[in-house]
Amino acid sequence: MICVKDLFFRYPGKRHDLLRGIELKIKKGSITGLIGINGSGKTTLFQILLGILRAEQGLIEIAGYPLAKLPKELVGFLPERPYYHGNFTLKEYLYYLGKISSRQVKEEELEQIIATVDLAGYCNQYIRSFSKGMLQRVGLAQTLLHQPELIIMDEITSGLDPIGQNQLKEIILRIKQSGTTVLISSHHLAQIEQICDQICLLHNGKTRTLTQEYFKIKNRYQLILEGKEEELKEKLQHLSTHDKLVLNKNRLTFEFSNDQEYFDILSCLLKAKIKIINMQANYATLEEIVLKYLAEEGDG
Repeated sequence: MICVKDLFFRYPGKRHDLLRGIELKIKKGSITGLIGINGSGKTTLFQILLGILRAEQGLIEIAGYPLAKLPKELVGFLPERPYYHGNFTLKEYLYYLGKISSRQVKEEELEQIIATVDLAGYCNQYIRSFSKGMLQRVGLAQTLLHQPELIIMDEITSGLDPIGQNQLKEIILRIKQSGTTVLISSHHLAQIEQICDQICLLHNGKTRTLTQEYFKIKNRYQLILEGKEEELKEKLQHLSTHDKLVLNKNRLTFEFSNDQEYFDILSCLLKAKIKIINMQANYATLEEIVLKYLAEEGDG
């Protein structure tokens, strides 16, 4: 759906390029999260993809079209801080937006779009009475009016409470199920981690796809063991895997790089006749991966 190669961009009057050789590939029908610290260029990259800003050099193709020849109806955009005319009801507003868009929206299509964003019960309410979360869903409805193949969303969960964030997450997953490609930026890394098929970190003008292999993150397990801490410590000291085990009271945490190492550790515990009451996977979170990468890059 999106192919970006060797993209460079510099704002007028600046000495250095903000984007320096951006590479980005996004599959059709997927959800891709774009993350990065404030000022890294996420919104700038979106504006380039939308044709608002022009890159100095680089190749951009969307849905097989060069950016200059892209039919605008193929893309929908929801900015971080959208503005709506409060003196319209929801249905009136979307109806008139449909009238001025590239295609006329039928009554049943409009109702389906409103239902998709969970606003079916608010069709005749004035937009000025809507909460921030509801306004974000109005924006999503607006982006869906012309049935785009790609939707770009910029920080749409900013300022939302946990309930509003969860509602948006469910709606985005619903949009993906219809075959629409979604590119989204957010500082809520836990939510990005839950819904995205691919996550790209934009940092120092370049993008990097985040994978466990790239960061050499190990899998982690936490076990709850039967017995007192002192007894367990004595048994664990004699195990060949002792250096990989961390005991806190009766909670044992260990890391492993591959399946064989995982089975070896469990086998050692069983041989020592240590009973496992509970086992819980504890994988590295996206936040840990990002902070680890930034620390390695010298950014705190």
